[in-house]
Amino acid sequence: MALAMNTDLLPVAALACADAYSAHGSSIIIKDRPFLTVFSDEDTAEIIIEDEASIERAIGYVAQIAEVWNVVVILPASLAGTGHRLLRGRFHNVRLQVWWTEADLVCFGRVEVP
Repeated sequence: MALAMNTDLLPVAALACADAYSAHGSSIIIKDRPFLTVFSDEDTAEIIIEDEASIERAIGYVAQIAEVWNVVVILPASLAGTGHRLLRGRFHNVRLQVWWTEADLVCFGRVEVP
């Protein structure tokens, strides 16, 4: 069953990522161009993806920031398979993590190698 995703929740997902880092005492910066990205002082950049086309468009951006940062591509749970297919074997320091909403809360799956 595919999960419907309300892309208006993308900023909420970014804030949930930022909150997780802040809870561990990390500093963060959120940038919204070219993709909504949460950068932490833990050398990690989390890119929030909204749809399949965004994954394909983000590949160049991921390649660029993966030279400096460990990257986690955060995508809707319904796109887990697509994310694995499109990113598998491309980068050594890029991981995937799915997200969804449940009872108005943003939930995250485990971090996976594409």
